[in-house]
Amino acid sequence: MKSTRDRVLQTLLRQPRTTIIELAEAVGINPISVRHHLTNLQVEGLVSAEEERHGVGRPRLVYFLTEAGTEHFPTRYLRLTSRLLDQLKESLPEPLVNKLFLQIANEMAG
Repeated sequence: MKSTRDRVLQTLLRQPRTTIIELAEAVGINPISVRHHLTNLQVEGLVSAEEERHGVGRPRLVYFLTEAGTEHFPTRYLRLTSRLLDQLKESLPEPLVNKLFLQIANEMAG
């Protein structure tokens, strides 16, 4: 059985830009518990929030996965990525491949 934390993360993966009330309904727990989990997930850098206007009245907070949160989930692209990397290495000169990897690493670092 999945933990509540995992269910919150999976809900945000399927339904980005979700409110606390929507998350509570989807996960089946009360909004206070959802808020507690979201606070911890934000501290860990897996979830972020921003205000969203929806008409008259106060804007509402919507929550979504950060890049780190998205990376928390396994993907089926590992084989494709591996093949693409092999093809790059075979098709391009080594200095160019190294330059590309360095650029990607720098972008990911900061």
